[in-house]
Amino acid sequence: MRFLVFLGFAGCFAMLALTGCGQKPAEKSAAKVYDIKGKIVAIRTDKEGVTLDHEDIPGLMKGMKMEFLVEDARILEGLQVGDQVQGKLKVESGSQIITELKKR
Repeated sequence: MRFLVFLGFAGCFAMLALTGCGQKPAEKSAAKVYDIKGKIVAIRTDKEGVTLDHEDIPGLMKGMKMEFLVEDARILEGLQVGDQVQGKLKVESGSQIITELKKR
């Protein structure tokens, strides 16, 4: 009899462990895309990032000077320090990346 009770508890424990104790799996945060405008202050030599003195990004942050990674080095082709630019900034799971950037 005790053996059957033990099997019952063991089975329940295994079911709870496999289902995460009834919790839903963590949802992946959806990416948000923001318009970004500013002036190029620096371009990394590896072309993987750009420093912008950007205007306010409504719903995200106040204007400031900061570096952003770019999704692809080709985004920076034809751009240089001092250019006024506009583009798209993708924010997902706490990371920010420029997906589009062109002269204004």
